[in-house]
Amino acid sequence: MELTEAFDRVVLRHKLLIAMCVFLAIGAVLGLTFTAPKLYQANVRMVLDSTDPTSETASQALADAAKGLATSPSSISQALHEVGISRDQAVVARRIAVAPLGSSGVLTLSVQDTDKVAVAQLANSLANQVISAREKIVQASVSKVVNDLNTQINTLQGTMDDLSKQYNQITSNLAQTDPNKLSTIASLESKQSEILSSRNDLANQVGALQSNLTTVQSDAALAQSSSIVDKGTLTVKPVPSNIETNIALGVLLGLLVGIALAGLRETLSPTVGGRVSLSRQAGAPFLGSVPAPRYAGDPKKVAVVASHVQLAAANAGVSRVELLHVDEQVDLHPLANDLRAVLDSQHPRSKVDIAVVGDPEPVPASRTKTTRPQPALVLISPIVVRQSAFQAVDDYLAMTGLDVVGIAGYGKRQPRAGKPAAREPRAVVVLEQAKDAPKPGRDDAKLTDPAPVPQTQIPPDQKEAMSS
Repeated sequence: MELTEAFDRVVLRHKLLIAMCVFLAIGAVLGLTFTAPKLYQANVRMVLDSTDPTSETASQALADAAKGLATSPSSISQALHEVGISRDQAVVARRIAVAPLGSSGVLTLSVQDTDKVAVAQLANSLANQVISAREKIVQASVSKVVNDLNTQINTLQGTMDDLSKQYNQITSNLAQTDPNKLSTIASLESKQSEILSSRNDLANQVGALQSNLTTVQSDAALAQSSSIVDKGTLTVKPVPSNIETNIALGVLLGLLVGIALAGLRETLSPTVGGRVSLSRQAGAPFLGSVPAPRYAGDPKKVAVVASHVQLAAANAGVSRVELLHVDEQVDLHPLANDLRAVLDSQHPRSKVDIAVVGDPEPVPASRTKTTRPQPALVLISPIVVRQSAFQAVDDYLAMTGLDVVGIAGYGKRQPRAGKPAAREPRAVVVLEQAKDAPKPGRDDAKLTDPAPVPQTQIPPDQKEAMSS
């Protein structure tokens, strides 16, 4: 199946279903938009105790950290308790947003709530919770670093004290050693030099650690403290409902659901429509468009179809063409009469007889028993029809062995006055009639004469030309 055919079958033939889904989705979105409670927004500007960001990425990272603190359950619970209101913490967390001002360290904390009085208090309380949590984190971090440095310094100083004791002990041993024992004196002096070198190295490490400790304590003392720059104030107007965005989302959702339902419907009950599809399904050429049953059609289109029927019959070598409806049982005699009238008026020499499947054939005047040649079929179908309707046609063709020389389509359905009649495939009715129909080779005298069909009057001079 080509892409254009798939688009035609799924979208164009189910456009009413898709449009209904779109309108329902838009209606649902509008209903939710207008019935949702009005929200009021308060904004708080604050600065956290951190170095100034050097890029927008760093600013966004700082804002994300602040939002993580603001949306924590402990911060929200404490803020709600201070304001004195009861809210679902998950809902409050969804209504909190933190955004940086460009690449600066200034952050904007926004809070939305249905209470236009409490929303400003809630925003200020959450900002205070963020600042308090940030200060606790910074203080804990500084305290941990200071404690680690002091621990290292104390450990090194203890090692240095042990080395000093060893150095003093060696010095005392040197004083008591016999001056004549030169090897012993040399060994003690060597150990004394090693201890002194190790002690000097530890002293250098202790000095570096003390320098780091001084730097950390100095930075903590001079660090910028977190503070609120601008407290939250009441927003007079409620938060916009973003109705344009909601409608766009509703249209998109409706299209997706409608196309999905159309695709499911087309999968479960596929349709055939259009000139190319009908011709391919019937295995015969498309002869043209005919008027819908019980509707007045364009005489020019009827004339075109009549000419095409004559050409198809001549190509198939048959003198009788019978009309068979594909979809349901409708009366095709008016259409057959119109086609015969066109052939009689525009093609007086045509020997093609057009009838409806199930009509008895006329008895030849020269003989009473003959084997009549089989007629050919022309299918009449709506321009869009369920593919399953052709199954009855296939069964009829398999039973009768008739050939299809063409198919014609119409657009409008047959109007039904009063109570709608039960839809019954025309081919099924013909199959039931074919079971009781006389088979070729029977006595033609037993056939019922057909009812007279109104014919267009032919001038005498044309009759003579036809007889010649």
